[in-house]
Amino acid sequence: GENVTAEDSAIEYVAYLANGSMRDSLSILDQCLAFKHDNLTYDDTVEILGGLDDASLLDIADFVGKSDAKGAIGAFYKILDTGKNIDDFAVRALDIFAQIMICSVTGAPSGDGNAERNGRILSISKNFTHEHIMFCINVLNELVSNLKFTKNAKTLIEVAITRMSEPDLSTGADALLDRIKRLEEKQDKHNNLVERMVKVEESTKSAHKRLDILDKKK
Repeated sequence: GENVTAEDSAIEYVAYLANGSMRDSLSILDQCLAFKHDNLTYDDTVEILGGLDDASLLDIADFVGKSDAKGAIGAFYKILDTGKNIDDFAVRALDIFAQIMICSVTGAPSGDGNAERNGRILSISKNFTHEHIMFCINVLNELVSNLKFTKNAKTLIEVAITRMSEPDLSTGADALLDRIKRLEEKQDKHNNLVERMVKVEESTKSAHKRLDILDKKK
């Protein structure tokens, strides 16, 4: 047969969709090659198969890391507006958040990936505390399980995104730890501000004393 080139990430995505089945992988690959005969990229496969692209999921993760529920839900609605299939949303999002967690812990993205994608994962990981990312992964794990028993995927995904964006609303251990960590960080900032104010006050008093001494010398 003819030689066809394809990116490793494109082949991996096809294998993922086929759940490791060789027959299904070949069937999906044939479907892709009917549209793009050579040099098949990851973006090509996502577009042809109507799947979720990493960029959209990273947009959601970015807003979640900034605790911006409105932005995260808006990014999800953009996915819906494009008519993309959200059946594998929870599994794909879990994979993305796991990569952010690894990056948060090690300081470097896992896997090969492309430079732009790795750069985004690294940038987004800086917005998460360890507790927050672990809380998000637990929420997504629950979502993966819950989606098996419902036809109302959209509502469950909206709830999960809101919970991940606003861990203060949750009472789980990771959510509570994240709130403690954030409160500690706020307290540290407050203490630093108080220390700086005390120093300014001391230097102001010192300056006034020097002015008084100079006035008396006159």
